[in-house]
Order: sequence, then C-alpha cells, then structure tokens
Amino acid sequence: MNRVVIITLLAAVSWVCNSHGPTETGAEVEELKNEVEVLKKKIEYLEIENARYHELSLRLSALESKLDQAAKNEQHSSSKRQISGTIAFSAWLNSELSNLGPDHTIQFQSVTLNEGNAYNPHTGVFTVPLNGVYFLTFTAEDHRPHRQWLKLVVDGQLYSNVVFVPSAGNAMGSNTVLARLRKGQAVWVAVDSRESGNSLQGWPDLKSTTFSGFYLYE
Repeated sequence: MNRVVIITLLAAVSWVCNSHGPTETGAEVEELKNEVEVLKKKIEYLEIENARYHELSLRLSALESKLDQAAKNEQHSSSKRQISGTIAFSAWLNSELSNLGPDHTIQFQSVTLNEGNAYNPHTGVFTVPLNGVYFLTFTAEDHRPHRQWLKLVVDGQLYSNVVFVPSAGNAMGSNTVLARLRKGQAVWVAVDSRESGNSLQGWPDLKSTTFSGFYLYE
C-alpha cells in the first residue's frame, strides 16, 4: 500500500473524531475509540506491508541486475570461445633462401591453415588476436655446411632458438614453446642477430621449413 492510501486513512480517522460532538453518550464515545484503534492497527499493518514491499522491490532490482550481468558474462565467454576455437595457423617456406643477414624475418609464403587470419604470409608475422597461452613451433631445413641459427621473436624479444649444422646432407632443427601473449603482440621467426650468410631450404611440395601455432587457453 502506498503513502497516498495511508494519508487517506489518517484523514478518515480525523473526520470520525471531529464529526461527533460533546453530546455523544459514553457508549458512542467508546465505540469511536474502538474504531480509531482498529484504524490505527490497519495503518500500522499497511506501513509494515509497505516496508516489506520496498524491501522486496530492492531485492528484485538487485536480482535483475545480477541476471543482466550474468547474461553479459555468458555472452562474453561465448564470444571468447568462438574466437579461441578459430585461432590456428601453419605455413611453410616454398622456395630456397640464401645470404640471409642478421635479424632477417623469414616469410613463410605458403599457408596450409590460417584460422582467424592472424598470420600474414607477406610479412611472416603472426599478430596475437586474443590474450592467452599459445603453442608455437618452428622448423628449419638446409643442406649447406654452415651453422644455421634461427630465433622465435615476440615484439622484438627472443623467445627460443634453433641451431643446427648440416654436414653430409640435409639437416633440420626445430623448437617449440608455450608462451603467454597479449592481444596485438607480433610473433615471427628470424635469423639470429649473431649470424650472417644463412640459408634455408624451401620446397614447393615439401613442408620442411615451417612456422605454426594455435591458441590454448586464456
């Protein structure tokens, strides 16, 4: 019951008290007193009910707010699951490279998988699309008797190396890392800064020099 109803009842009590003059009998006065007490109790009851109504309204508003936030969280989680389920790439070198200088970025031109389109075959760079832990691996092949030293780089910082020396034929080196990365970071494979004159074997049909990765979890 709202405040308007309570005020109306109080006005009714006042009218009852003022509408009877001093000539009323004692019985009539007593009856009026009883009516006043009944009205007072009704008003007290209505005040209690009004307080309960107010409390329930607050609780309902709080529950609606929690429900709305839970729906937003679920939508956000669903969106992240959809994104994380489509972050994976794998590319390989399809032609031979030689005379590579220090810090030269390897462009793995041929792409077998690029879910999420986060890998750029023109630059050789994987741009992290979502915060989380990633599985990253790279493999290199060559046949020249010269030490091959490559590195996995994240935003210019060294994360891992591959070192191998071909002798009597083709040789390969590989490395794999788990890395916690942030959205927007750049990941690529390059010649180590301490090396020069490196070469890598690439084939149009053999996927031996590769760069791959995928999202694991947040």
